[in-house]
Amino acid sequence: MTGTTRCGSLRVQLNCHFISFYLGRKKPPVQYVRCEIEGCGTVLAHPRYLQHHIKYQHLLKKKYVCDHPSCGRLFRLQKQLLRHAKHHTDQRDYICEYCARAFKSSHNLAVHRMIHTGEKPIQCEICGFTCRQKASLNWHMKKHDAEASYQFSCSICGRRFEKKDSVVAHKAKSHPEVLIAEALEANGGSVITTPISTPETVPVFRPQNVDLPGAAGADPLGRPGGADAARLTRRAGGSGGDLSVTKPMNGLTPH
Repeated sequence: MTGTTRCGSLRVQLNCHFISFYLGRKKPPVQYVRCEIEGCGTVLAHPRYLQHHIKYQHLLKKKYVCDHPSCGRLFRLQKQLLRHAKHHTDQRDYICEYCARAFKSSHNLAVHRMIHTGEKPIQCEICGFTCRQKASLNWHMKKHDAEASYQFSCSICGRRFEKKDSVVAHKAKSHPEVLIAEALEANGGSVITTPISTPETVPVFRPQNVDLPGAAGADPLGRPGGADAARLTRRAGGSGGDLSVTKPMNGLTPH
């Protein structure tokens, strides 16, 4: 009984020792470094991972072959081949607890889960771009490689552009407060305002009712009225819609 107790207590002590050891370990600080081998450019989270990457991704020969009829892809490690083989099957054992979407690997599930949590743990040290996985950062870094050859740069943040107009658009979008401050300084601290021009009012002539001498009901503009007024009629057969004047005959008003 005593031996069992000692053995049990020793096992507990060992478990506590290992737990405290692993909990006491701290992850190394993130210090992104790139693989400089031609055609690679992979970004690693710490310099000590670089040698491991070079050994297993560039120096170690690919000897594991995918036996799928339409594939034949080569891998350096067997675990890479096993992970790849799942892509040729419909087996999806990893389920998202947020949306129940299924994935073929735990890595794909972990990356997908960040969509729900909003996490973007990987950040570009050059411009602050954040993403969810290293593949996105590797693709993003190619953009900076191209920008290195661009001629025009932003005087505020140093970002380079291929065209001068792109620099102007970049400043207006990313540094509007700086542009406003520069404009105020150039104008002595006052804001430049453009007066709004209003269209001039055009007087409109409106004839008034003025009694003119003549027959009763005479038109204010001097046109004859009553029985002596001319009747305007539109010719039905006229091509241009001509108007003709028809005068009454023998003092009778035509109906």
